[in-house]
Parts: sequence; structure tokens; C-alpha cells
Amino acid sequence: MPCRSGMTPDPYVNNREIDKLTQMLCSLIRNIHSDGKLYLIPSNVKDWFHIHEEADRKRILEEEAERRYQEEQQRLREERLKIISRAVLKLTDEEKAALGFK
Repeated sequence: MPCRSGMTPDPYVNNREIDKLTQMLCSLIRNIHSDGKLYLIPSNVKDWFHIHEEADRKRILEEEAERRYQEEQQRLREERLKIISRAVLKLTDEEKAALGFK
């Protein structure tokens, strides 16, 4: 899941461009960090990076929770449909017609 800067409702701000630049900066800092050269990064940029990492971590957890919730809701819808289908199969033609199934 790519990095995001956080959306702003300002119509004069290009959120896609900001997200693209955020992803580039984040990737650059991660590469510098993995090379063991984080000391090359100014402290204010490191501060931003740590805040950004925490925001990414929270966003990813929220997105995963939402995905799991949606999957569970879909599973429940499918299960209800199966139950209803089995119940309808047990109805007589008259009962189906009375309920509007025919």
C-alpha cells in the first residue's frame, strides 16, 4: 500500500502530486535508512519521517480492518442468501406465488 500525504480539501492542491512526492521522499529515506546512513538526513526530515511512518502504520491497520469487515459482510450476505434459497425450495408453488416468487 503506497504512502499518502493525507488529503486536503483545498481545490488548489494537487493531492495526487503530493502523494507521489511523499512516496518518493519516503522511499528515499527508507533506502538511506536501510544502508545505515540515516545520519545523513536532517533531523527535521527524520522527525517528519517518523510521524509519516506512524501515520502509514495506522492507515494500513485501518485499511486491513476495513477489508476484513467488508469480507465478513460479504460472507454473511452469501450465507443469508443460501439460507433463503434453501427455505424457498421448501415452499409449495402456492406459497411461492403468494410471496411473489412466481
